[in-house]
Amino acid sequence: MQISVFLHDSNNEIKEISVHKTDPVQVLQDEIKGNDKRFIMYKNSLLMTSFSFQFFGIKDGDHLYVLRTKYGNKKREMAETSKSLLQMQRSSRCCMILSNNNVEVIDKSALLECTRLLDLMYLRDDYLSPASRRGPEIMASDASQASNSSKSIIPTVRLNEPSSEVLPIFWNPGHKRLLS
Repeated sequence: MQISVFLHDSNNEIKEISVHKTDPVQVLQDEIKGNDKRFIMYKNSLLMTSFSFQFFGIKDGDHLYVLRTKYGNKKREMAETSKSLLQMQRSSRCCMILSNNNVEVIDKSALLECTRLLDLMYLRDDYLSPASRRGPEIMASDASQASNSSKSIIPTVRLNEPSSEVLPIFWNPGHKRLLS
């Protein structure tokens, strides 16, 4: 169903435009001249351009108003430079971390150095033999329990159902890596 709406521009121009009720408000953007940012108002409320005329209850003969945002060049440049300075400060000098509703500012170079040292520690641990790795000393009681454990044979054929035997323990749960 076609409806005609009156579009009031900021230059006091009035255009009568015929649109479908189910068309989005965005079809009016083609009728508005200029490249600056603009908003369309109806009954003292801003319209979202992705919704249809029927959604907002716009009827035949209603009046829509175009509002343009006017920025001075100096104001726009100041806003852009302040944003870029803030972004440069965040990216080069510090890293903001949110934890427990607290904002912590950490020097990025210190954070990178800590990460590098942690990686080196884990890399060294990975290349060491299991006997010489860092970790808690095995107590004598743990050693006696390990010698009393029974060996189980795991078949090498592929089974269609889960095994009923307990799998061997490949690692000691008491041994944990530092800082993990």
